[in-house]
Amino acid sequence: MDSEILTRWTAIITNLAVLVGLAFVVLEFRNSTRAFEAERIESLVQGMSDVNSIILSDREFAELFYKAYEDPKSLSGSSLDRVQHLMISSYNHFQSVHLAHEAGLVSDEIYEIQRVGVGFAFSSDVALDLIEIMRVSGMGESLWDVVKLSAEQAKAYCSNTQNRCVARYEAARHITGIADEDSL
Repeated sequence: MDSEILTRWTAIITNLAVLVGLAFVVLEFRNSTRAFEAERIESLVQGMSDVNSIILSDREFAELFYKAYEDPKSLSGSSLDRVQHLMISSYNHFQSVHLAHEAGLVSDEIYEIQRVGVGFAFSSDVALDLIEIMRVSGMGESLWDVVKLSAEQAKAYCSNTQNRCVARYEAARHITGIADEDSL
């Protein structure tokens, strides 16, 4: 009888230890899932910052983007290609965010911030022309429609000179020293 009681208590204690161990594993899994999710979201959001960093750190890109907004007709050949390729990079980044949002991996708030950001990136005449070229290609037409709507909203916002949209590219010219050279 004593061995039967001892066996029962041993089984109860063993089962409790297993439950505590499982609870610990579940908590650790949950924490690492949250950390992975935060890292994934940071990676998605970092993409647009990387594009902006290229513009701010490269004198030529700063000048090209300034011209894309202020004097788009002055861009031709390789200059136009470079601006368009950087815009395609912005689009590709947004496409990743869009797909993650559709899969429920990115919140509505983060998606909206990224949608507005890509709209501003595509609000120049050069970018709006690129949207039309890409839309008819049949590759991601519905997403290009999202980008176009966002770009049109950004362009309407920027049409009010008080909002100083072009000023951010003017600021990039000062950061990279281009505007200072212009005044010489």
